[in-house]
Amino acid sequence: MKYFWSILIMLVMALMAGCQSHTTQQPNPTSNQPTASSTQSSQQGYPAPDTATAPTGYPSPATPEPKILTAFQAYQIAQPYALKWNPKAVLYAIPATYQQEINFGHPTNTEGWYFMFKDPNAPLEYYVYIWNGTFAGGIEAQQILTGKAPPYVYQPLPDFSKMIDSDKFTELYMKNGGDKYLADNPKAVLNPQLTFLESDKFPIWRMFDGSNIKDNKVLFAVNALTGEVVPPD
Repeated sequence: MKYFWSILIMLVMALMAGCQSHTTQQPNPTSNQPTASSTQSSQQGYPAPDTATAPTGYPSPATPEPKILTAFQAYQIAQPYALKWNPKAVLYAIPATYQQEINFGHPTNTEGWYFMFKDPNAPLEYYVYIWNGTFAGGIEAQQILTGKAPPYVYQPLPDFSKMIDSDKFTELYMKNGGDKYLADNPKAVLNPQLTFLESDKFPIWRMFDGSNIKDNKVLFAVNALTGEVVPPD
């Protein structure tokens, strides 16, 4: 009889364990475990969306900050476009941006960099505009002469390794009166220019105020080879 009751008790315990095991295997509605449908979608390559957290719309992308490049950094982007225009193209100037906007009849803009390329044996000039770290356009031009000699003649710029970049030039200006000028003229926009004119003994960085179109006055100038301050002309 004891043997019979022992077998009966063991059967009851086995049935209870089976019920507990079956209960724990039931899916929890609030669980984050994937259901059969989501698992199937994942196997197809696209996980099923979580309806509890899926967005109802698409957020507007943040506007990226403009890429602020020095003149020499921007040149690395401009040069391939100039060589595509003419394999013999050489850099002759980094003109003040706002002046080129006026020359080309565009709304005045002081951002980015223009680069003037030429074939030394041809009269055509090619201007490459770099803005926000990308190529923003190229313009072919030629000086119109009316029988008079041009007011100035450009010479090719030396290798950049021999000259100071635009950030160093701006830093020199700020230490030599630029900070005061900006304080007195809060709407001023500094606009550098690098040229090597035939009338100059060396390449010169010149600083203009891009917000003062009518004046077109040189605010500051340095020898681009040495950083030595020279009289503005």
